[in-house]
Amino acid sequence: MSQESDSAMIRVHRGKQAVALIADSAFRQKWAALYEACPYGTCFQDIPFVTTWYRSYAERFEPVIVEGAEEDSSLTGLLTLALSKENNTLVPAGTDHAEYQVWLARDGQSDNFIESALNCLGQEFSAGQLRFRYLPTGTPLEWSVRWKGRCHLRSVPRLLMSTRPGNTIAQSLRKRSMRSRLNRLKRVGEITFRRVVDPAEISALLDEIIPLHDFRQGAAYLNYPFCSDVLKKPFHLAMMEHPNLMHVTVLQVNSRIVAAHIGLRNKQQVSLGILTHSPLFSQYSVGKFHILLLGLDLQNEGFTDFDLTPGGEEYKERFASHRDEAHMLDVLLRPSRVRQLRLHLGDPMRFNGFTRLRAREIAAQIRHRAIISNWLMLPGELIRQLKVALWNTKEICLYSRNRSRNGIAQPHWTMRRDCLQDLLLFKPPGPWQRPRHEFLREAADRLKNGYHVYTHVLDGQLVHYGWLLEKQENCPLPEGPAFTLPLNSAVLFDFYTHLNYRGLGIYAKSLRQIFFDAAASEIQHIYLFVPENETTAGREIENAGFVYEKSFFEGNRFGRVRRWEGTPPVVTVSKEFLRQSENQFERNSSGRTLIKGLPK
Repeated sequence: MSQESDSAMIRVHRGKQAVALIADSAFRQKWAALYEACPYGTCFQDIPFVTTWYRSYAERFEPVIVEGAEEDSSLTGLLTLALSKENNTLVPAGTDHAEYQVWLARDGQSDNFIESALNCLGQEFSAGQLRFRYLPTGTPLEWSVRWKGRCHLRSVPRLLMSTRPGNTIAQSLRKRSMRSRLNRLKRVGEITFRRVVDPAEISALLDEIIPLHDFRQGAAYLNYPFCSDVLKKPFHLAMMEHPNLMHVTVLQVNSRIVAAHIGLRNKQQVSLGILTHSPLFSQYSVGKFHILLLGLDLQNEGFTDFDLTPGGEEYKERFASHRDEAHMLDVLLRPSRVRQLRLHLGDPMRFNGFTRLRAREIAAQIRHRAIISNWLMLPGELIRQLKVALWNTKEICLYSRNRSRNGIAQPHWTMRRDCLQDLLLFKPPGPWQRPRHEFLREAADRLKNGYHVYTHVLDGQLVHYGWLLEKQENCPLPEGPAFTLPLNSAVLFDFYTHLNYRGLGIYAKSLRQIFFDAAASEIQHIYLFVPENETTAGREIENAGFVYEKSFFEGNRFGRVRRWEGTPPVVTVSKEFLRQSENQFERNSSGRTLIKGLPK
């Protein structure tokens, strides 16, 4: 269906009509000419990006095209939109994939076109509002004064890093701190930075880049772009069909990706897109290295700027050489007093990035804990939390194993080491446990500081993990005094096995594999810290060759905390009595029998 406006010759095409229009070679020629003539148009309004997105997301969005034409059929303006099939919302083509969302128009005709286009859209669709996330610099906005009651306009700084000669990129790489990190990274392995242009190679690298990106976004922003959108990867693969659209670079150490960027070529600039790095190499500032090396590469290719894009993270400030202004725009297609009030008083775009992130965190906590649906559990949980806060004793049991004890047998390889894909499959075991983003944040911090994680996945979920810290001299415990370790020691801690997969020997297999790996790296002593509530795993621990040594205690009495170390009371009993009361006792590796439930 299409509509015409006598004053502006505006036509609205949707669905099959829009698909047929895009397939028309004559229309595509006019589109390309209009894009070249539009002074503020970006690659996100060009044919390769828009048509690829329409094709990739056809099952979720119906294409909507608004064209302005003169009597000679030449295009004066073009607005590419999409109608969500899920909630009937009208959005710019590309949605979150399009960093800049704007209409195309010839110089001097932008105001007339967009006003006529918005009026026609208001008659055609029931959707009451249209949001343009970022209007690029130079977009004519004089018309917004006349639409003051129907639109909300907000300026946003856009940060750019100049790549022209005379910039400070090379100077930054020559700083002492950067040279020091680079030298330490060279000792890890061979460093290569390169631009990737082969679609087949990009497709293979994408499988390595996606977990890095989702892990970082999930830990920092509660967002899992590829995990939550199964069409995102096929969309990026489809964009590779256009050789001048994507700009892909990788930083590798021993052929392993430690940092990567996937952006789009936007005329004389490259726009920031997927920028990620491995948490295992964060201590070397590989993300910073990649941005600086990317700037030099863009300079050699003739680009004027690296567009760091509006809004977002604070790190952009450190790389920006200058800035200009972009805009965020909300427009009411069908105005009403209620909608106008909500537009100007309740606009979520007015909040800064930190406020939006905090709001997402609160919403995620509410969804995760499901307090309303679990209201019967609430009183008991509150009582338990109050008891823990006022009167509680915690115990951490210490087990050890030496390299020389019982030899070193190569285990069956069942665990993976430092696998981010496995960590992304973590699901909280209950509504009162920490949600996934908190788990990932802690994991990212540990990996950054040199910890290693061993994981095991079954049925598409993370069912077991455990942490290893190598070559430590002192092990500060959360509960108890610092524990001094012998030379060449390693520490194991924070092991978890899903309730549905316990009793399968996963814990013991994990310990054997970690012990074998540690011994191969010349570790002589391994210490395992186990919370008191996991003493049921004592048999698996001892089957893996570990021996109980002592415990660390932390007592909380109405806020007064006392820490000490020692061993649980030991009681000698007969074998007959032990056989009759097997479920009341547990043995340690020394053959002593510990009675459960005795006071500490």
